Amino acid sequence: MKGTVRFQYDDVNDIHFAYPKWNVETEEDCRVWYAQFVAYFARLNRQVDVIIVLDEFKIGPKIGATWGKYRAEWIKRYTRYSVRVRADARVSTFNATSAVKYGGGFEEAATIELAVGIIKARRFDDLVR
Repeated sequence: MKGTVRFQYDDVNDIHFAYPKWNVETEEDCRVWYAQFVAYFARLNRQVDVIIVLDEFKIGPKIGATWGKYRAEWIKRYTRYSVRVRADARVSTFNATSAVKYGGGFEEAATIELAVGIIKARRFDDLVR
């Protein structure tokens, strides 16, 4: 397999974590990468809050637009709030472009702790509305 995604659940904060270890270069890579997210999140039967830790995630220079469609699809379908942590410049750019073109979250944080804080703040905002 070209890449994997490790998932972890923080029950104290009710946040799911995804740790993709991938170098996405082709549309087939996009399909496999996407299927790994769907396999995990589809079983939850609800939208959840997710932090995606991108230390070991890379995207080739020619696949960003295609990857962005797949990214937006799982984000919109399975997440309520999502925050990306430690994306490199290319991933960050493709992520933001995908969010503008296709929807889905695009927030980023420098650390996991800040990402948790962003999600908690968004939840609080929902409560006071």
